[in-house]
Amino acid sequence: MGDDDRYFITMLDPACGSGRMGLAAASHAMANGKACWVTMNDLDPICTKMTAANMCLNGVVGEALCSNGLDITGESYRFGYRVEPLMMRIEPKMRETYRLLMLMQTGQDVKKQYTVRPVSYEQTYLKSANDRMLQQFQEKQAIKDEQQRERELNELKEKVQDRMKGTLFANDNTQAENVTKLTPKKESAVERERKRRKSPGNNQPTLF
Repeated sequence: MGDDDRYFITMLDPACGSGRMGLAAASHAMANGKACWVTMNDLDPICTKMTAANMCLNGVVGEALCSNGLDITGESYRFGYRVEPLMMRIEPKMRETYRLLMLMQTGQDVKKQYTVRPVSYEQTYLKSANDRMLQQFQEKQAIKDEQQRERELNELKEKVQDRMKGTLFANDNTQAENVTKLTPKKESAVERERKRRKSPGNNQPTLF
């Protein structure tokens, strides 16, 4: 979980199941007046879809991703969904009109409706967070002073490990150990297109 002193916090659940723990954490944060973004991972496709549906039904903004929660490279990514308020999909100038029409026809407030849409790994918040972490390790590894380099790398390892607090992997240092061997990969446009066509995520247009 992110810093509780901030107004906006981020959360990560690397083995979410149906998403109940992430939903509970998000509900607690929102009940205390803090906006939040939840990233939830699971290796099981059905669990990922259940999580996305539960997030949508409970008004939790974030992403549900089918991947290995300890994989910081994105190589295990299969598909994912972003959950966001329906209002974000409507042009700002038309939002109030849509809201009134929905209230009149269904009695439902569009402000309380959420939508789910498929996303590639490149479109996820998790990728940007992982890449930032990898970039920091790359910068620390370039430090010439050996003692300073070791000290700062250990601090970053602890930061990576903090992401696992409160999860099933709280005592697993696999990610922290492996990440020091990696650096962000710069893909060409051709490589990105090849991965996009190959990814099973392109066959996941809907939840079911």
